Amino acid sequence: MAATGRVSLTLDTLHYLASCALGLLLVGCLRQPAPATGEATSGPALGFQIGAIAPDFELDILGGGSTRLSSLRGRAVVLNFWASWCGPCAEEMPALQALYLSQGSGGPVVLAINQGEDAASAQAFVRAHGITVPVALDTDQQVGRQYRVIGLPASIWIDAKGRIVDRVSGAMAPDVLQEKTTRVLAALEGQPAQVHSVREVASQDDRQRAVATLGVTSRWRAKRMLNAARTWSLRSKS
Repeated sequence: MAATGRVSLTLDTLHYLASCALGLLLVGCLRQPAPATGEATSGPALGFQIGAIAPDFELDILGGGSTRLSSLRGRAVVLNFWASWCGPCAEEMPALQALYLSQGSGGPVVLAINQGEDAASAQAFVRAHGITVPVALDTDQQVGRQYRVIGLPASIWIDAKGRIVDRVSGAMAPDVLQEKTTRVLAALEGQPAQVHSVREVASQDDRQRAVATLGVTSRWRAKRMLNAARTWSLRSKS
């Protein structure tokens, strides 16, 4: 049979392309490398995992003052690592702002940790988007390395005892962000918090659930990439 010069995508290939699309969403924006300072910085905390004590840190707050994680012991904490150049971070920020505004005095402390930018860049983003969430400046990205942040945005939940109870890489829809925070607060009242990371979900080959966790916008992008692959396959068969 003479070769037609056309290539037909198999089902396995379509699954591979869909997995690649999901992988890109899980990673989000790759963190920019920290500038070389000639000074030694601490790396990831040993045993950093779900259930471990969150590495302590102290960072300057945009607008003045500073905060130390250990001083927040007794309250749940939501850490969100972001940067102004990161598109998915900008998409997720309204959800983080809504979470911050919805919490009363007994709610979690919400802290947006800017990665690798100066105060002026962070301030410009905050003003442009009307953000009132407290912003911490991790200019040398040392805290990001402690928490093994590779892609942005990345969110980490810490309970009142200072233990890491959940983490997600990638932008989340508002309802997902709220639901995860509610489970952490439920644990404070003695109820078991059945928390799982996105990596654990993905390892169960539950692609739909993982995409849903990443949020509405990210889910739309993944579907668009998968539909494009299917269209390519149909055209190659015609």
